[in-house]
Amino acid sequence: MVTKLSDTEFVSDTPLDAHPVWPNREKLCELAKAALEDLGGRASRSDLKTRAIELGEFSDEQRAVPGPPTKTAMTRLEYELGWAIDALHKEGVINNPARGTWELA
Repeated sequence: MVTKLSDTEFVSDTPLDAHPVWPNREKLCELAKAALEDLGGRASRSDLKTRAIELGEFSDEQRAVPGPPTKTAMTRLEYELGWAIDALHKEGVINNPARGTWELA
């Protein structure tokens, strides 16, 4: 179950959440867009996620939460930012000109 705290935070009681408060998808989209702007408007998916996490100033505890069981090679933040990048692409905010490369539209 997910409970909305505000427009930028929610609480989930799923076992995946070691830290109870996470930014919502909208906030993660804002971070991903800001990261891409900060990286000159074009970057790899990996660099984009790394920069977004840096800009988000997440705690060590938040950064350490593992991803879902099917994505054990990534953290929860990397996983959620991946979905934020996909959402930005669907909204036409960013383009995917080549495999693994993202740029501002």
